Amino acid sequence: MESMTDTLTPLRPLAKMADVVRIENVWDEPDALIESVKQRTPFNLIYGAAAYDKLGGADPWFRDYWVSEKHSDASELVHHLHNPKLIQAAKRAFKATIVRPQSLCWNLHAPMVAGRPHFDQAPYRGIDRESLPTWLLFVIHHSQLFLPWVVPSTTGLSFFYRGRYGAFEYWPDGPDMPSVREAPPFWNVGVVTDNEFMFHRPHAVGEPERRFKTGEVGNDAKLHHLPGGGWKIVDGEREHRRLHEDEIRFSMVWKAMVFKDEAAEAVFDNHTDDLSLDIVWDVLGDDLKARGVSRGLPAEPMEDRQFRTLLLREYPNPGQHYFPEAKWR
Repeated sequence: MESMTDTLTPLRPLAKMADVVRIENVWDEPDALIESVKQRTPFNLIYGAAAYDKLGGADPWFRDYWVSEKHSDASELVHHLHNPKLIQAAKRAFKATIVRPQSLCWNLHAPMVAGRPHFDQAPYRGIDRESLPTWLLFVIHHSQLFLPWVVPSTTGLSFFYRGRYGAFEYWPDGPDMPSVREAPPFWNVGVVTDNEFMFHRPHAVGEPERRFKTGEVGNDAKLHHLPGGGWKIVDGEREHRRLHEDEIRFSMVWKAMVFKDEAAEAVFDNHTDDLSLDIVWDVLGDDLKARGVSRGLPAEPMEDRQFRTLLLREYPNPGQHYFPEAKWR
């Protein structure tokens, strides 16, 4: 039987990223949105403690989830998912006809050093991201061996920051070409594009003398908004220096699935060409053999720690090939 993967034209040509579409005045009441965020304090760091141990320490990068599969406590905010400007921009960026908004969250950056150039984690047909370990999701995505099963996904970023620093930097033509920066001060300005296969990062935030060094805040730090204005970061019982009201950089992260047409949407909905773990192990095994790696697949590949180490070594974050700062610190 012929695979649907063989009959459908991929939405994302491998030689070219999706376009970047810039939007002015993304939201009708931007100041009210920011006030809504502040009322939901305190905020946790974007990763867990174990991740920061591997990364070499935490940066003061916090997150507030409004709508997602795992976080549904902000159900009264779901209507923000269906922003028509973001939806139309996603159609333009991907030359798609169907957009399905999926999630909404906020990134809150205290003064910090620049982030690493990276890809966001892409969804794949048939792969439940909640049931697989993070390391295997990284291998699937970083190997770029499973592109026929990618669910095209777009990111809309809306920026709110009036400081001099804190640009959004991205590489729309690939890591070998010059980057582009959306530079502050910006308020209610957005870009919609493909963060799953386009390197991007937040630039350093805040005045240089006010930036926290990586590891200066603890792995379990929380960001609190103060009733009278301003912010504080608390690690357990330790409180760091207070921050002014305007020292936090806000960016809203909107995620949506996009489909070129109804045929592509049907492949996703009807599960006619899903990726399975059996396929994952077969593809990885064949590729390892082609690379000259002599070890075969273990009987229990998910449980074999040596095999996990091998896969992570063979399929690292692609950014490490291009950006020294993308490596572990």
